[in-house]
Parts: sequence; C-alpha cells; structure tokens
Amino acid sequence: MGKPSLVHEPTRNEAIALRFQQLTEETTLHGLPQLKRSNSRIKRTLWVLIMVVVGVIMCSHIAILVMSFVEKEINVEIKIKSARELPFPAVTIYDNETSTTTTEPDTTNIEQEAPPGAKIDYSVMNNE
Repeated sequence: MGKPSLVHEPTRNEAIALRFQQLTEETTLHGLPQLKRSNSRIKRTLWVLIMVVVGVIMCSHIAILVMSFVEKEINVEIKIKSARELPFPAVTIYDNETSTTTTEPDTTNIEQEAPPGAKIDYSVMNNE
C-alpha cells in the first residue's frame, strides 16, 4: 500500500459545483450569476426555469429561421447574348511632353507685400 495523499481529491459532485462556481464568476450570461446569488431554493428554481424557457424560445426561433432560409427557392436568370461586333472602347492618348509647360511665377503682389526697402531676388523664383 502506498502513502495516503494529503491533497483532497474532489468528488464528482464537488468538481461539478466548483466548475459551475467558476462559470458563474466568469460568464456574461445574465442568468447564471443570478443562480449563484439566489439564497432560496425557490429563487434558484425560478431562475433555472426562466433560463430554460428563454433557451427553448431561442432554439425554436433559430430553427424557424434556418428552415425558412432553406425552403426558399433560388431563382437565377442568365441570359447569354452573342454579339457579332463589339464597339471599340474609347481610348485617350495623352502625350506627356505637351503637359510640361513652363509658366512664369506671378510676381505682381510681391512688391506690395514686401516690407519697405526689401530687396527681392527674382532669379530664385525663375529657377535660374
């Protein structure tokens, strides 16, 4: 015979109760924490009944939606038209050489905006 274990092994019912307690602490399902917080057996039974009824309603509603989706007919209409001639698509030929035009900078307001006595270097503006 081996040495008796000092660690208490939980029974099956204790393990289930421990798992349920962990689930009620970590879940976002609203009814489960209410089961744990309920002090009386009547309140717990009421919460279980509410959760079962809501679960059955939810499952039946999902089943109805799935069945109505599956029962719908699929209507696809395909018409094939063959053409003897196809119109040529509109093509625009663009020449990059004509787009590079040189324009002189607008220097009309520079003298008016510059402070009195300022020297304006026009060679910088003309990229010289």
